[in-house]
Amino acid sequence: MSSTSIARTEYDMAVVRGFALSALLWGCVGMLVGLLIALQLAFPAFTFRRI
Repeated sequence: MSSTSIARTEYDMAVVRGFALSALLWGCVGMLVGLLIALQLAFPAFTFRRI
């Protein structure tokens, strides 16, 4: 019999962590923009222009 060695695979978790953090950041930004648009549609006083 011959002994076989199993190669270990190591992942670069910095890439995964960066992607997850950027997804959370852009998710929060998108939710805040959506909230602002919804507030402006529901309550016209939330618009930022001067009449």
